[in-house]
Amino acid sequence: MENKNFDSFMKSFSTYLKKAGLSNTVQKEAILKVLFEDKRHLNAEEIASIIKKKYQINIGIATVYRNLNFLENSNIVSSIVKDNSNTKSYEIALDEHHDHIICTECGKVVEFFDEDIEKSQLEIATANGFTIESHNMTIYGICSECKGK
Repeated sequence: MENKNFDSFMKSFSTYLKKAGLSNTVQKEAILKVLFEDKRHLNAEEIASIIKKKYQINIGIATVYRNLNFLENSNIVSSIVKDNSNTKSYEIALDEHHDHIICTECGKVVEFFDEDIEKSQLEIATANGFTIESHNMTIYGICSECKGK
């Protein structure tokens, strides 16, 4: 079932690229496949490593960064910063909106959605004369596993 979903996703992606006058590449497809199949939030180095090991594609880190930048600017992937190094970690942007809680000790990421928080954000924006176009909320803290150490 997973492959069928990915094939459908790639068909839509290819249509998007054609409309933009761009072409698909093996590298773009490999990056998307890794993010589609792996539910973790991966940084560029992790993505490159998986591509090299799993698909035997020799991909340079600059190519991974360049493609991730394009995919993020196209709203096909989204990123979060998990630690103090300002290193981005990526996920495919297929799911409904969600926010993140990230452990500053181990890097654990928990995705969540809270209707009350979403409602409060809308109320705050409206009270200040804003119309929300998008938002990104990330909470940093220490997870229970790390607190117990």
